[in-house]
Amino acid sequence: MNLLGKLDWSAIPFDQPIIMGASGGVVLVIVLILGWVTFKGYVPYLWREWITSVDHKRIGIMYIILALIMLLRGFADAIMMRAQQAVAAGGAQGYLPPEHFDQIFSAHGTIMIFFMAMPFVIGMMNFVVPLQLGVRDMAFPTLNSIALGLTASGILLINISLAVGEFSKAGWVAYPPLSELQYSPGVGVDYYLWSLQIYKLRRDDPENARTGDELYAHARLLLDVARRKPSHCCRLPRSDCDLGDAAARSLPRFSFLHDRRPG
Repeated sequence: MNLLGKLDWSAIPFDQPIIMGASGGVVLVIVLILGWVTFKGYVPYLWREWITSVDHKRIGIMYIILALIMLLRGFADAIMMRAQQAVAAGGAQGYLPPEHFDQIFSAHGTIMIFFMAMPFVIGMMNFVVPLQLGVRDMAFPTLNSIALGLTASGILLINISLAVGEFSKAGWVAYPPLSELQYSPGVGVDYYLWSLQIYKLRRDDPENARTGDELYAHARLLLDVARRKPSHCCRLPRSDCDLGDAAARSLPRFSFLHDRRPG
C-alpha cells in the first residue's frame, strides 16, 4: 500500500531554478526564525500567550500579521509577472515558462483576495468590534481561534503547492471549463480547491456560532427548503438563512472536487 499515492520526487521541479531558489530561500528564512525563537526561549510564551490564545485582540493581530506576510507574497508575484511582461517584449520568450506564468497569475489573485484582503479585514473586525460593543470577547472564542488555524492551514497549502506539484493555471476565479479535469488534468486545481475549502471552513465557525451537529442539521434543512421552495428561505430567521448560505457556499466546492477526483 502506497501511503503517498502519486506523490514522488518527480513532483518537485528540480529543473526550475526560480521555483527551487525561491522555495529554498523561504525554507531558510523559516528555519532561521524558528531557530532564533527557540534559542531565545520564546516558544513556550508564544505557544501559551499567542498561538493558543482565545483573546480577540491577539487573534486579530495574528490575522493582520498573516495578511501582511501574504501581501509580501502577492507583491513578489506581481513583480515577477510585470518583469516577465517587460522582458518578453518584441517576441522574446522571457524568463518564465508559460505554465509557470499561469500559476503565478492564479496564485497572485487567490492570495491577494482570499489570503490578504479578507484576513486583514477579519483581523480588524476581531480587534475592533468587541471593543465597540463593549463586550469582553467574541461569542465563541475557541472557535475564533480554530478559525485562525484553518486560515493559516489554507495559506500553508497554497504556498506548498508552488513547490510540490503545481498550482492552478485556471486563474483565481477557476471558471469552467478551463478548470475542469479535461483541460486542467494536473493537481493544480485540486490544490486551489482544497486550500480555499479549508480556509472557508472558518467562515462557518465564529460568525454563525452553532455546534457542528446544529450546523449540519440546519444546513440540510435550508438546502431542502431552498430546493423545493426558494421563497420560503426569506421567511426564516436571519441566523438560519446565514447557515444555509454558508452551506450553499461550501457544497459547490466539494461537488467540484468530487467531479474532478471521483472516489
